[in-house]
Amino acid sequence: MRAMHYVIGDIHGCYQDMMALLNKIESQDQDAQITFVGDFIDRGPDVDKVLDWSLENITLDGKYRAVRGNHEQMVLEWYKEFMDWYDNAGNYSAREPMPETYYDFSRWMDAMGKLSPAGLKPYIDFFSHLPYNRKMTVETASGKTVDYRIVHAFYEYDEGVPKLEQYYTNLYARKYGNYKSDEIVVHGHTPTVALAAGDSLTYNIRPGLISYHKNDVNVDCGCVYKEAYPEYPVMLGAFCLETFEEIYSMSVKERFLENGAEDGMRKYEAYKEKYLAQESLERTALMEMYLKTVSYT
Repeated sequence: MRAMHYVIGDIHGCYQDMMALLNKIESQDQDAQITFVGDFIDRGPDVDKVLDWSLENITLDGKYRAVRGNHEQMVLEWYKEFMDWYDNAGNYSAREPMPETYYDFSRWMDAMGKLSPAGLKPYIDFFSHLPYNRKMTVETASGKTVDYRIVHAFYEYDEGVPKLEQYYTNLYARKYGNYKSDEIVVHGHTPTVALAAGDSLTYNIRPGLISYHKNDVNVDCGCVYKEAYPEYPVMLGAFCLETFEEIYSMSVKERFLENGAEDGMRKYEAYKEKYLAQESLERTALMEMYLKTVSYT
């Protein structure tokens, strides 16, 4: 069996969820090729463990790959300020307060004893070598070729887009639906829980799960927000490029039952009725085009 390619959404320090998902993927496909959409850091409970694993396993062309997220980019920009402060202030005898990251990366580095140029260097090197986007071409089981663009936020297809504008789009843009190219954009950045309230196309948005627009797959299921959104499954998700299969660390029902059997079952039934009774029309269209079949999860 040939190895498949999977794209995993924003991690944000959710180490246990990340390992559970990786174990599930690799238990069914030991040769799986896995790409992360960035945002490994900030907000979550185990940023240190996620970073340790990432530095040890993620490479530019190996089994585990990644693109750069806006949170990694913000650290790179902060690092310039930190080095200016460090060089001018004389280590920790600063007359001005040390600049801190907007989120909690600098606090994690301090707690890990890494808040120095030498301590930070492996992490800064890792972030700075992450590409802004990756193009991937795969062949589905039906023999059709599919072009993908893996990116953290989105990709700009207009001709003549300046490089800096493209980079900003890759990292920060909140756009949904690729109507300018046959490439399928697979991205994270905006959790599907955040999109649910404002998007009238409810058949495209399944809060807490992978969701779809035209040639657009959003794999940021908002894993780090699971306590804030108990009415949604809010899991870490992976999308298989060859089969369009969605993989989660556990089933939707199991996720709801984590919160207690009676209340969890009630929330599960409500979620199932509202969001799972009908398959995403955009996912169905993609499967019919590239797989010549429709398979509901």
